[in-house]
Amino acid sequence: MPRAEGKEADEAEHGGSDEEEEVVGGEVDWKDRIEPAIKFFDGKDLNGMLDDFVQEHKHEFEEAAEAKTDEEVEHKLVYTDLHARYLRIFETELDQFLEGEGCSSAEFYAQCKDAIEDNYTALFEEHQHHWFVDALLASMSYEHFFEMMTKAAREWEGGGGIGGGGAGHK
Repeated sequence: MPRAEGKEADEAEHGGSDEEEEVVGGEVDWKDRIEPAIKFFDGKDLNGMLDDFVQEHKHEFEEAAEAKTDEEVEHKLVYTDLHARYLRIFETELDQFLEGEGCSSAEFYAQCKDAIEDNYTALFEEHQHHWFVDALLASMSYEHFFEMMTKAAREWEGGGGIGGGGAGHK
């Protein structure tokens, strides 16, 4: 029987609960791991940590922020190094969150894969968590990171960074 039918049948039988329960054969009911992750990623702790990182390192992107066109931008090695550090913060927090939820990364990634591929949905419908997984993947890309950092550097320049008449670097 496909997983969606099994999940729906189990929810109907057990009152629609998202809690894990033992079932015949020692298998564990399916539990939505993405919904709690949405709340976690929307929380102040993670966003605060990532924002602190951006604020601490935005000065590294001053030159790129001043470029008028994409062709003028030199993608320095320091940018990829900072992206790797940003991802480590992100991944460490995700791993700690999953551990606290009693969820393996394999289980979480499998549910993310199902969501992004719109598995277990009606024909021509998008999975309810597709938007979140799409945003999660985008936020981890170098392109998204670079855009975020250059935007922060531009805002800083306008408010007192280089050429802004303020105090300058940290």
